[in-house]
Amino acid sequence: MVKPLEKKEKAVSFSVGGPLVNLPGHPYTFAPIPMTSFSGAAGIADDLTVFGGVNTTGLLFGVFNADVGMVKGLWKPKGMIPGLTISPIGNFMIDRWDWNFRFYPQLDLNAYWDYGDTGNFFYLGTTNWFDLREQSVHGEERYNYWVPGFHTGHTFTTPRMNYTLELKYMGPGADVERMALDFLSIRSHGVWGFYFGVSRRF
Repeated sequence: MVKPLEKKEKAVSFSVGGPLVNLPGHPYTFAPIPMTSFSGAAGIADDLTVFGGVNTTGLLFGVFNADVGMVKGLWKPKGMIPGLTISPIGNFMIDRWDWNFRFYPQLDLNAYWDYGDTGNFFYLGTTNWFDLREQSVHGEERYNYWVPGFHTGHTFTTPRMNYTLELKYMGPGADVERMALDFLSIRSHGVWGFYFGVSRRF
């Protein structure tokens, strides 16, 4: 979530999208991996919303991946000055085979600009994942405890619905050249991703 709901307002959301990968046989054509998720949110105050979600694609492959967090409004937009929000989030993962458990703290910061009479808004932001384990998944000593990312998007708003398009650039320091998939990156570092989300407010 980029901006808080109103007090006592609730929302359910669905999103699809992921890292952009090259389509086999089409060298310059990329499409997002179709990862899906469902989430719910509730406005505790006009400047504070709590939310939680589940990655449904992960469930199909035996991994329960959920996140819980909140979005806190620091100030609202005024003219050309954007509104600003901060979101502390906890990401939890557990697999069904060995019951391995992982926890990744996350901190997002977003600036957004409202326009028009319907509440449409454009936003820019940064997401920050933290991996606190001493070793990577393959046993090597960990060195990238902080994994940043950047995103921009636009939300079209109706009286009860939100429709969001978002572009992300994730892990700019990660070398993806030797990965199995051919990701859209910048000089083989980081991954671009594209997402679509729809929310129903009530």
